[in-house]
Amino acid sequence: RMAEPPGGGGPFLDNYDLTKAKISQQHIAARLSQGPRDENGRFRITKGMSSLVTPEEIAAKKEGVTLMDPTKAVTLHTEKKRPADWKRDIGGRDEKKAKAKKEEVEEPAVKPTWLSVGLVVKILDKSQAEAYKRKGVIRSVKQEEANTASVELLGDDVKMTVTVREKHLETVLPAVGKPVRVVKGESAGATGELRKLHEKRFLAEVAIDASDGVRQRVEFLQYDEVCKLNR
Repeated sequence: RMAEPPGGGGPFLDNYDLTKAKISQQHIAARLSQGPRDENGRFRITKGMSSLVTPEEIAAKKEGVTLMDPTKAVTLHTEKKRPADWKRDIGGRDEKKAKAKKEEVEEPAVKPTWLSVGLVVKILDKSQAEAYKRKGVIRSVKQEEANTASVELLGDDVKMTVTVREKHLETVLPAVGKPVRVVKGESAGATGELRKLHEKRFLAEVAIDASDGVRQRVEFLQYDEVCKLNR
């Protein structure tokens, strides 16, 4: 007796053709009964007997029915459909990821810097003995090379220009009333005038130049947020 399909109706029975299943099982059983037997009458499997495909099985396979061994229950499964080009899409995504990774290695991200041309800075690079703890004016900045600056040393005793990394440079505060540039914070890039130093609070009082050149606003900035301008 053929096993009943699982479930109690529903979408399973909509795709299940009981007549085709019975015909296929009968055909397979007939083929097996006509096969060779040994001297004790037992069925003997020979080469080529493992594949017994009938037209009914082919039709059932198209409808999502898989016919197994006739001694076992008939099972049904629905194969998950994928778009025809799903493999190509995956390959495309992998190629884009590899390309993006390669670009990151070849083109390192440029880090922001407070350095700018015209600032007066102090050099703290011990490897440059002649320039160590001396002041200079930034003549050019190269962000592509780990934020380095070309600094021309100040003073009549020496005439030289050195290349220094940002981490070895320090801001310089001018005398009260001298021009400065804001190098950090919301007002970075703005110029103004140093009004007063509040030493107990470590703050610099700066009058920021307005765009019209007339009005000014006063800001209190940290010492490393403002730097002397060479004017």
